[in-house]
Amino acid sequence: MSSEFALEVDRRTHDRPIPTDRMHFLADRAADVSRQLPSGQRVLIDAVDNLTGNPSRLTFEGGVSGAGFGPTDQPERESYVARAVDALRELDQFGVLGMTADPAQEPELAPELQPTRTSGDRTLVTVRQEYKDREVFDSAKTVHFDGTGRLAAMSGRFVTTPVGEIPETPSVSVETAVRATVQHVVGARQRQGETVDEFGETMDLPDIDLDAFEPSVLGAFDEIRSRPTLVAAGPFGEPFKCKTLWFDLDGELRLAWEVRVTMPNGVEQYRAIVDATDERVLYCKPLHWEVGARGHVYPEDGGQDRELRPFPEEFGRIPTDVLPDDLPSEFPVDWVDGDVTAGNNVDVQVTVDGGWEYAAGTDRDGVLTFDPDDADGSDQFAVNAFYWCNLLHDYFYLLGFREEDGNFQQRNREGRGVPGDHVRTRIFPGRVWGTANMRTEVADGHGPIMQLGEVTRTGRHTALDLSVVGHEWAHGLTRRLIGALDAPQSRGLAEGCSDYVACTFMDEVVAGSWVLDDPDGMREYRYDESFPDDFGDLGTGRYTTGSEHNIGEIWCAALLEVNRNVGHELAMQLFVDACKIAPENPSMLDLRDAFVTALDDLAASGELSPVVAYAVRRGLWAAFAKFGMGPLATSNGAQLSGVAADHYETESGITAMAPLESGTGYWYVDDAGGVYRHGDAAFHGWAGGYELPAPVVDIAGTNTDDGYWLAGADGSVYPFGDATAFAPQSNRQFDGAVVAFGATPDDSGYWLATENGDVHAYGQAVSPPSVRDRVADGSIVDMEPTPDGGGYWLADASGTVLSAGTAPAVDTVTGAPSAPLSAMAALPSGRGLFLAYEDGTVVTFGGAVNLGQPQDPPYTPVVDVAVTPNGNGYWLCCADGYAYRFGNAQRYPARPVRTDTIDFTGTDITDRERRLLEETPTA
Repeated sequence: MSSEFALEVDRRTHDRPIPTDRMHFLADRAADVSRQLPSGQRVLIDAVDNLTGNPSRLTFEGGVSGAGFGPTDQPERESYVARAVDALRELDQFGVLGMTADPAQEPELAPELQPTRTSGDRTLVTVRQEYKDREVFDSAKTVHFDGTGRLAAMSGRFVTTPVGEIPETPSVSVETAVRATVQHVVGARQRQGETVDEFGETMDLPDIDLDAFEPSVLGAFDEIRSRPTLVAAGPFGEPFKCKTLWFDLDGELRLAWEVRVTMPNGVEQYRAIVDATDERVLYCKPLHWEVGARGHVYPEDGGQDRELRPFPEEFGRIPTDVLPDDLPSEFPVDWVDGDVTAGNNVDVQVTVDGGWEYAAGTDRDGVLTFDPDDADGSDQFAVNAFYWCNLLHDYFYLLGFREEDGNFQQRNREGRGVPGDHVRTRIFPGRVWGTANMRTEVADGHGPIMQLGEVTRTGRHTALDLSVVGHEWAHGLTRRLIGALDAPQSRGLAEGCSDYVACTFMDEVVAGSWVLDDPDGMREYRYDESFPDDFGDLGTGRYTTGSEHNIGEIWCAALLEVNRNVGHELAMQLFVDACKIAPENPSMLDLRDAFVTALDDLAASGELSPVVAYAVRRGLWAAFAKFGMGPLATSNGAQLSGVAADHYETESGITAMAPLESGTGYWYVDDAGGVYRHGDAAFHGWAGGYELPAPVVDIAGTNTDDGYWLAGADGSVYPFGDATAFAPQSNRQFDGAVVAFGATPDDSGYWLATENGDVHAYGQAVSPPSVRDRVADGSIVDMEPTPDGGGYWLADASGTVLSAGTAPAVDTVTGAPSAPLSAMAALPSGRGLFLAYEDGTVVTFGGAVNLGQPQDPPYTPVVDVAVTPNGNGYWLCCADGYAYRFGNAQRYPARPVRTDTIDFTGTDITDRERRLLEETPTA
């Protein structure tokens, strides 16, 4: 159909070339601003809008805060609006934004009064452009402030308002504009012919006698410059809402009427812009959404039955249930522009006789339908690739990969980003270099090229395997969000991220299984619990330079473990945010840190409550530590040298450990209240994520192994499982910080010991005579109850041990200690003690046997010692979670706590968090 008679119209030229002298002018203006800023701060023009010739994205290197751009401290939320407007005005005075052709002319700005924030904790203020008190159509900028309140970026479109006078009074009446609108819309709809909806029901054509329709004004506000006007509905569904605005037609600002028309069915609604001088319809787009096309596709691979699916796809087929609040009302936009496999997000063609052809759809009951005759032919390859590329576009649009982030679209919303870069997918019936590949420029506006060919040994085509298409498409995603990926680890990351996207999207642990006709897929190992290698293997064996696919397997395995720990929805959101945060050419540790930063941003912005954020943080570190990327892992940047793995999952300091009575596992606790389980130790709860009044200093298990207590430095006790809280036996105030906790043998009570030697009894715990008068203030570091419950030992930092009640006296340690004492533990019989010092030194008394100590000082201090049930072994626990073992003590693997196993009943979490946490994690 000729564009002259098409229903949707936009008469602007979106691909106008930008003159070189214009680019130089803008660069000079940005340099002028930069010279006014403090050292280290610069204004950078990242992209220029082809429609207006004005910057579409600016970034502010160093977080601009001077030259009138606002304070450096964190302002109140409301002041962001004023700062955004001030920054725009200041930049325009330098000629950077191009809002006004005359520097003396004051730009007119209308900010939205409520800022929003991204998941990365950026505060966003949208500011719309006006001219002579009227809105300028499709002209707005979003001003970005980072988490510290500094100006970080600007994105969007501003037009250049003219110098001198232009007509401000419409020569076309509102009634004439309404008539021009309905003639355009109704005429175009009637030319389309009869159509059906997604249920196969006929969608009636508008039956309106336009000759008999005489628009009449119900009310108008002529005193307002935009002239808001309501025109009677007549035979239409609702009254027409009209106003005047400015429309930039390729550099010429035109006064126009905006007309919103609702068809008689009450559903179809259109927005039209009518020239207020010559009645031309300058713009017309629907405000409703309907199924405009459909196609027979394989849902995941060519081994399944084809299904007839709508284009765009229903939200239920996109693997996320959480819709962002800032989702544009027009999302998802139509996938198909005409009647072939080409649209705003992807253009798919097949090579035929040396040329290129689209797969074409046919009109079936008014719906464009792609139904290739050959279910294993080139047209089917094209339709499936078209379907999957569009589906991936919409999925990642929901997750935040949008126009301003450089996503792949031929046309962009509100001038955000640079248009003209939909994915150009090319299908080769036979073999192609690399079997399948994707080439993407980092710069926005340059369309990536995906090539899909056949695997000759199986005769199967990559275009019919979603894991292959998803893998290649994700290369474009990471290239745009991260940038350069050229270093050895970075190249591996790119491959691992692509496998991660493919596996997560399909809820699988292998990629390429169908196209290779191999259930184990195209990698050496499956991405499940059996994956054998980790970060520490980089630079050795199959993980050397040039082996980026192998290197990527380690990263993908770690990310799928993140999925298992925190759920795939939240994990994928963190993945997208992390790719935005990571530097160019990142190492695995850089991208790991970006994940943690992304989570911190979500928590700081209030998107996740503290308790949920803490749980997710634990899940992240558990996953990364499992694959050798704990907090102490190192490497020489993104190279494969200097690699040292760390399998311990905590950033917070471990403060204590408690072994099971069975000896087959143990718990750690950190100062934030997090509980880490090893071996057979079960998880019963934690204090992590809450605003604790004081750090957690100790943990003790019940004699059933079905519970534990946590003790805080302020005397707070947190019971979990079958552990019981008891009332104190006296009302004495704590004299100093609590440093240790001990339970009675039958769990009927417990003691809390302070740094000054006071011991407080609870429940049925006995209170032997105090030894407080023999203790120097602040010197006590640990307490150990006797096995009979009749007394306890207190130890100070110098190694002196004091006995109370039935506890046998202990000789003083001779000689100056090499490091402060950190902990002690008794034999199960009570006839001996083990003393552990921060440097790993072990001293024994009575029947306790010294079975060894670390040959070299530990990386972090020893914080606790625990004895095996028969007394023939012990563990030394370090602040980083490492456990040295001696005698018959065994090392047990960490068993990370998954968020889907935590009972959040009674906690203050949002509905969004609940949906994220209740969804089933991917395999």
